[in-house]
Amino acid sequence: MDFPLLVTLAQAAPGVAPAVESAAAVPPPSDGLSFALQESTLPGIIICGVLLVMSSFSWAVMLTKLWTIRGARKESRRFLESFRGTGEPLELFESGVAFRDAPLPRVYGAACREMVFHLLASAAMEEKGGSGRATPSQLEGVRTAIDRAMGEVSLRLESQMTLLATAVSGAPFLGLLGTVWGVMDTFSGVAAAEGAASLKSMAPGVSSALVTTVVGLLVAIPAMFGYNFLVNSIKALMAQMENFAAELLNEFDRNYIDHLGGHAVPAAEHHHHDRRQPSRHAPEAMRESGVGHGYEAGVDDEFATVG
Repeated sequence: MDFPLLVTLAQAAPGVAPAVESAAAVPPPSDGLSFALQESTLPGIIICGVLLVMSSFSWAVMLTKLWTIRGARKESRRFLESFRGTGEPLELFESGVAFRDAPLPRVYGAACREMVFHLLASAAMEEKGGSGRATPSQLEGVRTAIDRAMGEVSLRLESQMTLLATAVSGAPFLGLLGTVWGVMDTFSGVAAAEGAASLKSMAPGVSSALVTTVVGLLVAIPAMFGYNFLVNSIKALMAQMENFAAELLNEFDRNYIDHLGGHAVPAAEHHHHDRRQPSRHAPEAMRESGVGHGYEAGVDDEFATVG
């Protein structure tokens, strides 16, 4: 708007001179957001503060989970390469190679501890005429240990995701609350004021009311994208863990399970795959040396330690 031209025209028309001079004296706001924040009321400021706190927590969760998932993928990939390069499923456990806390090593450690327990019992029964191999019912115990470990991993991966979901669904409603409250205060002020209401008199109140909705959306939109990405990443890790559990159970079944009720079977009939025949002295050696300590991850350990 050309204010000098308006002033010149106002001087030529005395009836409109005061109004034009007043408009020329008040510069328009340069930034709508800063103007709205300057005009914010106490309820709007409180709601914006709550939204900023919520945003800081959601960003902390997103960055922590991204780092955790990245480390878990890297360590699980390294573990799979080591596991598939061994001759038998318990070889890596016997070697005592330590892996950092990640989903696949945790599941493997739980399964191997349970399998070794049953093999030690079967080795003792071998002296009384047994086959020295575990039974199918004992394999179910290994399956239960795997399911328990997978449940613990799932709970740990999904921890704090509720915070992100709350930010996604709650932040826009908090912003809307601040907007409705501000509009209500604006109309109350207009009703109490003398004279006719104008758009200019209502603009500061409406602007300050809308800023809470803007802040709410700024909190919710990044949280929504982060939540969807993390959920899909966690699902991929869980699928990888389930596939590995099935593979491990299959290897245990081939190498250590007696399906013929203790009758001797030639090695060629039940070791037709590419893994070497396991040593029957392995359980006793593991009991004496205490191998497998690299997989004794505590229940309270966090995947955030993965680097």
